[in-house]
Formats: sequence, C-alpha cells, structure tokens
Amino acid sequence: MRVLRGVVLAATAFSASGACAPRAATPPLTPLSRDAYAHYLRGRVAAYEGDHGLAVQELRAAAAAAPDEGRIDVALIDALLRADRQMEAAEVADVAQRRWPRDPEVWLASGAVYRKLGATERALAAYQQAIRLDRRDERGYVGLGTTWTQLGEPGRAEDTWRDLLRAVPTSIEGHYRLAARLLDRGLPRDAEPHLRAVLERDPDHVDARLALGRALRLQNRLPEAIAAHRQAFDRAGNPVDVGEELFWLLLEADDRRAAVDLLGLLDDPSADSDDRVTLSRLYLTLGDLDRAQRQAETALAAAPASGEAMVAMARVQRDRGELDGAVATAMAVPETSPAMASARSLASEILIERGDAAAAVAAVEAARAVHPRDPDLVLAHALALHARGRDADARHIVDAAVRAQPRSVGLLYAWATFEDETGHPDRAMAIVDRLLASDDDYIAALNFAGFTRADRGRDLDRAQRLLERARRLAPGDPYVMDSWGWLLHRRGRQRDAARALAHAARIAPREPEILLHLGEVWAALGDPRKAQGVLESARALAPPQRLRARIDARLTALRGGR
Repeated sequence: MRVLRGVVLAATAFSASGACAPRAATPPLTPLSRDAYAHYLRGRVAAYEGDHGLAVQELRAAAAAAPDEGRIDVALIDALLRADRQMEAAEVADVAQRRWPRDPEVWLASGAVYRKLGATERALAAYQQAIRLDRRDERGYVGLGTTWTQLGEPGRAEDTWRDLLRAVPTSIEGHYRLAARLLDRGLPRDAEPHLRAVLERDPDHVDARLALGRALRLQNRLPEAIAAHRQAFDRAGNPVDVGEELFWLLLEADDRRAAVDLLGLLDDPSADSDDRVTLSRLYLTLGDLDRAQRQAETALAAAPASGEAMVAMARVQRDRGELDGAVATAMAVPETSPAMASARSLASEILIERGDAAAAVAAVEAARAVHPRDPDLVLAHALALHARGRDADARHIVDAAVRAQPRSVGLLYAWATFEDETGHPDRAMAIVDRLLASDDDYIAALNFAGFTRADRGRDLDRAQRLLERARRLAPGDPYVMDSWGWLLHRRGRQRDAARALAHAARIAPREPEILLHLGEVWAALGDPRKAQGVLESARALAPPQRLRARIDARLTALRGGR
C-alpha cells in the first residue's frame, strides 16, 4: 500500500504543474489512512476521466481526512483549475504556501494558478521560489519562462532557458525552447546545435526536427532542410500539416515531381474533410484542376455542410471558368460557417469581374451584418461600392473599420489593398510600411512592398531586403518568387530574372501575371518569339480584365502594332 501510494502521489505532483521532466526521488511518506487514500484514489480516477467536479469533491474529502499531506492539496489545486474554479484554487494555494513553504510542488501549483488568473507578478514569484527550492526541476524554469513570454519579455524568457541549461545541461525542454527563441531572433546558426542536442536525446521530437529544417533552410542549406522535414514527416506518421511544409520546400528546390508525389502520398483514404480541403488548395496552386476538384468533391461528400469544402469547390470552379457555379457554391456557405466571410468575398470578386457590382454589394452587405469587422469582407464591401461608383461610401467603410481597430494588421492590409486597387499606390505603400513597422513577418505585406518598389524602380535595395525576408518566411510561394524575379529584371539581371520567373511559372502554370512578367523578361533578352508564346499562354487563361488589357498591349507591341 505504501509503495503504491508513493507512486500515485508522485504522478499527481508531476501532472498538476504541467511537468516536463521526471522528479528526483522523494523521501519516504507517512502512510495515509484507508479513508483518505480511498478518497484520493477516487479523485485521481475522476480527474483522469475528465470529471473534474467529482475530482474536486473527492480530493477535498481526502485533504480533510489527511490535513498534513501537502501533495493532496497540490492535486486539489490542479483539479480546481481544470474545473475552471480559479478563485477556489488560489485560496487553496495561499493556504498551502503558508503550511508547506519549503515544498516546491506547492509553489509550482501556485504559479499555474496565478498564471491562469492573470496575476503574472505572483506567478513569477511562485516559479522563482520553486526554482530556489529545487534548482534541477525543469518545471519551475518552464513556468517562469512561459510567464515572461506571456508578459512580452522574450529576453527574460531566453535568460530563463539559459539558466535551465546551466542547472540541467541535458534538458530537452531547455534546449528546444532556447532554440525556438534563437530562431525568433533570426539566429538559425546558433539555434542549430540546441536542436541537434534535443534530437540526440529524443529522435522522435517532431517539433525539434521541423525547427531544425527551418534553421537549415534559413542558412540556405536547402537539401539538408528537406531531409530534416522528410524525417519529421515520416516520424509523425505523414500528417498533412507537416507534409505541407515539406511540399513548399520541394517547390522551392524546383522539384515539382517530388511535390506532386508527396500530395499523392497524402491522398490517403483516412484523410478527413479538412485534409482534403488542404490538398485541393495545394493542387490548385500547381494548376492541377482535376485533382483539386476531386479533393474538393471528396471533402464535400465527407462533410456536406462544410463551408471550407464549399469554398474549395468554388475556387476550382472559378479557375475552370465556371463562374455561375462558383458564385452559387460560394453563396451557399451558411452564415454560421467560419468560412462564410471568405466565401462571400470570393463571390463578390467574381461578380465585380463580371460587371454585376450591385449583386456584389448585396452579397457582402448581408455577410457584414454577421461579421462587421472581418478584414476580407471590409475590403470586398469597399471594392464593390467602388465598382458601383460610390467612392465616398467605399472610403467611409474602410475608414470606419480602421478607426474601430487601428492595430489590426489584417484591416491595415485591406486598407492598403483598397488604396492600390482604386488608383492610390502611394497611399497603399505608406500604409503597408506602417503595417510592417509593427509586424515584419506579414508575408503579403512584405511581398507587396517589395514588388511595388521593384515595379517602380525605386529603392531597389530595400525591395531586395523585403523580398529576401518574404522568401525566407514563405519558401516555394510562386507569387513571392514572381516578385523576386521582377526585382532581378529591374536590376538588369535578365538571365537570373528569367530563371526565377520560369521557376515560379513551373510552380503555378495557370497564373497569368507570372507569365506576363516572364514574357516581359524574354522580350528584354531579345527573344520576341519566346516572349510572344508565353504571353499567348497567359492570354488563354482568361485573366481578369485589367490584366488582360496589359497582356494584349504587350502582344500588340511584340507583333509590331498589328
């Protein structure tokens, strides 16, 4: 009985504080009474089964029967937290601290309570006390570092991870968390040895293997990065989210065949509707409309009410030129679906392109009644009003949304897009630069700012820095690669530009703007026949009206005005 009790209590202390490493051996424990032990075991079983109310009841009874057993109070604090009874948990924690001030388990549990309550200063103090009482227990450092991170103090968190590694040099948690911080700081070379230390001790640590792949990619070691991602993919059991990261790396390496083969591997009979939606999107990127449609159809068959699956189908229909079907499918997404905003935005975009701005306005206004602040819907509403000639109303929509949420990067980007689409590129650039000042990882904004500067031939050094960052954050993205190729074109590096743009076109062969840029570069290289062939391929894809006009103008010039 006594041995069993020691094992159970140690496990309780471990789970109660979000532990990440085994505890050192504890001193012998005084046997519990039969009544206290029965209540304790019933409480732990209830907690394991998710009945936290019963767990609290039984653990309170156990604590009453054995009032000198601090570890029961630790288990009770955990049960109260899981039952979402934070104030009661704090009361138990405060009493436990006074009764057992030298027990690190009490301080670990108290730190968890204070963090949940948002009492971060008290949480920091509790975790620091736990560390003072047991400097080799990783849990105190993890709680302390996590709290510093939540407070927006990543430097203090980094100091904590370094303190952990000084105390426990073999700590997997310490190496992994420090590596993650170093990657956030843009120091992949410094992060790499810590990630390798994790994998030496835990070869199945998938997150560390993925992080190693990212660190290697950021050091321009793409083959090694792909190998690390393949290993993570295999060890994780071929999940779609890990597979998608590998997919983009393969495209960055210009290995389209391997990327297609990977999607075939992910097309497993056990894939659920969400996985099918992802696969449809990835096939659509590659311009494989048949496979994209098959995945969307399978997703809908598995989940007929899925708004995400409906949007996937609508996007395929749009790319096939089946515009009536695309609008109908998008408008059928129910208002309760999280995908409703993107569905109505897509329908509005198609309706505007078809010249039915009134229907676009009606579709978006109905959606905004449900989601008034969604950035996609704000932009779609403003553009639909602009298409109707109601520019003052359009601008009011955007201004009001941004005033209501001035720190929303999504709304800032929607505002910039509106300015660009309505003929105010200087305003758009100023807004995007403001956005990047607060979030320099916003890939769409990086790409916009870099491409626009390159297109104008202004500040090409900054354009290059922006696009280099976008490429690091979004390897394999054909639109970022297209911008990169256009920058090379503006710098006069036509052969390099042709290679980059041809690479982008191999990834996304049905993207007419990429083909337009490639045609321009072939013309600059003095090969009008090749340029004309590429532009005719772009024209055959039925691009939007404004893009079609640009393609037609370039074709006319290449044909000598005919």
